[in-house]
Amino acid sequence: LPVNYGFFCSLCVRILVLQNDHQNKTMVGALMESADIWEAWALWSVLTLFVRVVDFEASIDAARANDADYQRFIVHFKGLSIQGVKLWVIILTLTIAFNVLMEGAVSLMAPTLCFWAYKECLSCEEWYGEHYKLAASSVLYILCCFALVFVFTFERMFQDYLHCIRPVWKFWGVKGVVSVTYFQYLVLVYGFRLSSEDATLWHCLLCCIEMPLLSLIHQCKAYPCGKNEAWVAALLRSCQPQDEDRIEARTSAKMAAVLAEVEALQSRRRGDGSPSGDASPAADPTAAASTAAATTD
Repeated sequence: LPVNYGFFCSLCVRILVLQNDHQNKTMVGALMESADIWEAWALWSVLTLFVRVVDFEASIDAARANDADYQRFIVHFKGLSIQGVKLWVIILTLTIAFNVLMEGAVSLMAPTLCFWAYKECLSCEEWYGEHYKLAASSVLYILCCFALVFVFTFERMFQDYLHCIRPVWKFWGVKGVVSVTYFQYLVLVYGFRLSSEDATLWHCLLCCIEMPLLSLIHQCKAYPCGKNEAWVAALLRSCQPQDEDRIEARTSAKMAAVLAEVEALQSRRRGDGSPSGDASPAADPTAAASTAAATTD
């Protein structure tokens, strides 16, 4: 993610410097915002990783496995965190899609559409900036803050379960991407009072420097490669027991069904007054159980 975003920013710098016309500036602004969807999905993926590991570690924790209140708390807090981040991702995706449609498509391919639709002397780009952009940016800023708080709180609440996958580096790695791709542009526009064009150019230039550094953090600290890495082993371990649990549940269900059938046959035999010397396999619970075990194996 950081490497791709860095290359994308370098391309935008080249366009803004060498092909600085109105059409290219509009296209770069719209596409830079569309890249924010990447970091939103990255934050969601990190939270999903945390949830998977916590679910597994809590299930094998002898001190908490039988604590119904604690297990219920994990379920509710996990659901709250996931739904909060998911809400931000969905609203961000819809907002950016509308932005790309208005600034990157309609304003370039049908520049008179808004004149005809609203009967006002405003282009689609001007209408979007006047009626929609500020409100959308404010809502997305609030939702982004909540999403980061959800992930940070989840990591701090269950840090004993997450220590094996280095959660701090994973959170701050994606937090760095979020800060660079989203908050940095807002700081340049509202903090340094730069114009939209200058803010976009400086934002892309800074990203060309920051993204390689973030990629090194991801590679060396957050997601080091290798089968012997502790976080990889913990993730693989959290995936495997789910299949084993399903197999064990199916095996137990089959055994229970066979034993119930044997018990029913014995009851029917006692009711019919069959001789005790009947050694049919159906009436022999030991043979039936052995047959059930062989079937499940």
